[in-house]
Amino acid sequence: MRARRAAALLALLLSCTDKDKPTRVLPPADPASLSLSRAVDGGVLRSPGCGKPKPVAAGALVATASGRTFRVHPPRAYDPGSAYPVLFAFHGIDSNGGELAERFKIEDHVMGEAIVVYPDARKTSYGGTAWELGGDKDINAFDEVRSAVAQGYCVDVSRMYAMGFSYGGKFINSLACKRPGVLRAVSSSESSWGNANESTCKPMPVLVTHRTADPDELLQWGRTAADTWARIDGCEGPNATDVTDLAHGCVDYRHCKTSVTFCEDKYENASWSKAANHTIREEYIDLIWSWLRQR
Repeated sequence: MRARRAAALLALLLSCTDKDKPTRVLPPADPASLSLSRAVDGGVLRSPGCGKPKPVAAGALVATASGRTFRVHPPRAYDPGSAYPVLFAFHGIDSNGGELAERFKIEDHVMGEAIVVYPDARKTSYGGTAWELGGDKDINAFDEVRSAVAQGYCVDVSRMYAMGFSYGGKFINSLACKRPGVLRAVSSSESSWGNANESTCKPMPVLVTHRTADPDELLQWGRTAADTWARIDGCEGPNATDVTDLAHGCVDYRHCKTSVTFCEDKYENASWSKAANHTIREEYIDLIWSWLRQR
């Protein structure tokens, strides 16, 4: 029965390649489940999607059973027999995963090593889109998306990472606090702490990047988010840091239970508009993946 159901679901997924018409993929995962029916093979925790053909074209819009949409960009040389890490990328307010993919092309910065997933935030009452900060709706939606990706693609479920830009960075803090056993490490960029309940958070490897000239999310807000993670991770203190990458303005907090890094991008270009400084420059996207993959 399970085999027939899986085959039917995969056939349904294969039938949709139109980016504007999502198809339903899989029922929601149990939020408490971390295994995703994984199997251990040489130390790699392989997902049920291993051995299956790539289900849809890269970037096609697909959906979970509850209707939450997302896009998947596997490596160009994707091998269904090899288990890949996954990088979930969360967009800013009043945007969507497709716009984030078009703007930053994160899949071009992971060196063919990872599957990049761009989830879409829920629509709000005012007509835009936003992640729920502090609640469980989008946390549960993340569980559905990661389950669908693990069912359709060959994933090493022990290497799931997440990054967020702007409002998506605020959501990253909530997600990391509520799914510490699922995510291996996270990164937030051009953001602030958001509404996560610090007292409920557990140590997590975290990278925070922020531009000096960002007019939308102030530099100090990014520093405060990094300081908050330093407290959670039991670091020595907000002023106890060591320069680890001078070229990218990066410092590591000292004596942490796990890594906490803050990087300040001081680059300025007089030809840019003020609003253009609310961004992640390409070399920092490279930095983010390099940092995450080492955790």
